[in-house]
Amino acid sequence: MSLNSVKFKDKASFEKNKSKSNVAAVYEPFGIIVFKDDKPVTPDAAKVSQSDTVGESLDQVASGLAIIIAKNFEEGKQYFAANKIVVKDAFETTSTFFVEVPDFVKFDDFYASVMSTGKFISVEPDYIMPMAAHAEYDYSAHWHLPNMKCAEAWSLLPAGVVKEVAVLDIACETNHEDLAGMISSTSWNCVTDSADVNPVSEFERHGTACSGVIAANTGNGLGVKSIGNNSLKVQFLHIGFGSNASGGFSTSDTIITRAVNKAIANPNCVAMSMSWGSTGSGYPMFSNALNAARTSARNGKGIPLFASSGNQYQPDFNQLPASYPSVMAVGASTQNNTRASFSNYGSKLFAAAPGSALLTVDRTGAAGYGPESYKGFSGTSASCPAMAAVAGAVLIKNPNLTEVQVRDVLKNSCRKVGGYIYDTTGKSLELGWGVVDMFTAVSLAGNDNPIPPVTFNIYGVISSPATAQAGNIVTLSYSVILDKAIANDLNVPVVLTFKNGSTSLNFYTGNVTILAGQTTVTANIPYTIPNNLSGVSQFVMTIDPSNTINETNEGDNVALTSINVSLPTPPDMGLDAEVVANRYEWLDADRVRIWYTFTNKGTTTITSWKAVVGFDGKTPINWNRTQTLLPGKSFSSGSVFPSTMYGTLPSTWRMRVTELNGLPDANPSNNETSIVVSK
Repeated sequence: MSLNSVKFKDKASFEKNKSKSNVAAVYEPFGIIVFKDDKPVTPDAAKVSQSDTVGESLDQVASGLAIIIAKNFEEGKQYFAANKIVVKDAFETTSTFFVEVPDFVKFDDFYASVMSTGKFISVEPDYIMPMAAHAEYDYSAHWHLPNMKCAEAWSLLPAGVVKEVAVLDIACETNHEDLAGMISSTSWNCVTDSADVNPVSEFERHGTACSGVIAANTGNGLGVKSIGNNSLKVQFLHIGFGSNASGGFSTSDTIITRAVNKAIANPNCVAMSMSWGSTGSGYPMFSNALNAARTSARNGKGIPLFASSGNQYQPDFNQLPASYPSVMAVGASTQNNTRASFSNYGSKLFAAAPGSALLTVDRTGAAGYGPESYKGFSGTSASCPAMAAVAGAVLIKNPNLTEVQVRDVLKNSCRKVGGYIYDTTGKSLELGWGVVDMFTAVSLAGNDNPIPPVTFNIYGVISSPATAQAGNIVTLSYSVILDKAIANDLNVPVVLTFKNGSTSLNFYTGNVTILAGQTTVTANIPYTIPNNLSGVSQFVMTIDPSNTINETNEGDNVALTSINVSLPTPPDMGLDAEVVANRYEWLDADRVRIWYTFTNKGTTTITSWKAVVGFDGKTPINWNRTQTLLPGKSFSSGSVFPSTMYGTLPSTWRMRVTELNGLPDANPSNNETSIVVSK
């Protein structure tokens, strides 16, 4: 039995097929159904655009889209128009295109045709992957507002200034009585590419609760108060589909990358909140978009990014996006300022915010977590929007701060609580920099320059061959570049990674030193491609992965190049050639003729063969012969070699057969022969 992913061209065909008994999964936003089939099925080309075999885990189902980054946005747009490639979405800031892979064109072939133009940096398949929301639920009151000193912080904010926090999540009940007027008109459904972000299933509750933490209408006599206190609205960006009772959902690289680009394009967006995660290998284009948001948004000052650390009580979490260096991972604290028992913790944690029973809005009626329209909301899903709201208030107080400066403000505002051990830098494993204090953060933001400005930027370039065979060694070239020379040596951490589907292999971790007065360091490094992987892969260079260097633009710290890996062609088991050196004869004082016999020991007719021939210590020559030799037949031949090819005598002559009919010999044990030549 096999699982086959089928992408339908029209809604009618999709609807007709999705109720069949052999359906294993349905991905409605992409018109894709996965079927369990006992035997191969030939799809109807009039109704289907793509058909692929997928793994049982369904953790990487191709959506039929490709994510392409162009070297030049306009040239990319012209290329797609000229070649009639359908562009589903495009983002000029990041030169990113979402395009449809042409009908029944294999992705590897599409990749090769696009990359061969030289106009594009990368071409990546869009995969649908499962995600998990991070929430637990019980009831309490607004304990978190006095805990964070919100009222004191509100008194410091300028009147009449309203900004927005982008919430990337699952549906928001925009007509909730306590969210009236608080959900921005810039909100977008990044699944359907439309403006409607309201829930469509009973399980889409999570986004409404997250939004209420930031922006529930405060002072309207209804419901609850929010950390934003009407100074913050929510730009809700719906990113998932197929929600289930446990809060999980599915999404894809195109969907979440579209969401980040929507936030970048919003001039009022001052923070981003992501209360969900996955432990997969991640989405390369999403990661690049986050880097761009952190550095290019807000006219180059950047948007602070936050993600929940997760609720699995793990001491060293690795879920994404919280583990991305561009993102601040937020843990949950309790009313006693200790780490909530469920909250993930460890060295990747940035800080904590209240995350136990925060009173917020809930979906109205039976569709909510409870029968009321308000609920105590617990988990790092609650902590994440709480921290994002504080960051939003910081930037309302001082909109001139960069993302790096906001990080510094939040770090310095945190209280060292909980009775935990804080190291010499001021950080603990349980709560990171501590529990955020909104009043202190907004107070610190009042200073024009909390940290000295920086004037230089580091970026990188990496290149590799466009194609290679699994098991072969390829040579990568990479450069770490400063945009201007500085007075001191700069030690730059570098990580090189090979990525293939869900496999991510770090093969180099080290440092590059750019000497004072210089701007570029270039190096080459060999890498052996794993012999069990194939398809479109990436080499990724991450500069300063922990963001320890303060620079003007950290959005260009990830460089990548694509390579298409093919598996070696298996040998024809009927190919077997034997070669034997028989004798030699001197033609004169300088020239020697060496005789050999070539026998077809196999069952396949040999029509061509290649060999490497020469004397030890001398440059060999390559023979490429077209010759028909039936099974069981032999021929003998002699070749003449001058003194320039054998040098000092005695010398050993060797001959090694390397290919038969363009394929490896099934029995290489008899492919080589030698004879010692002397006078």
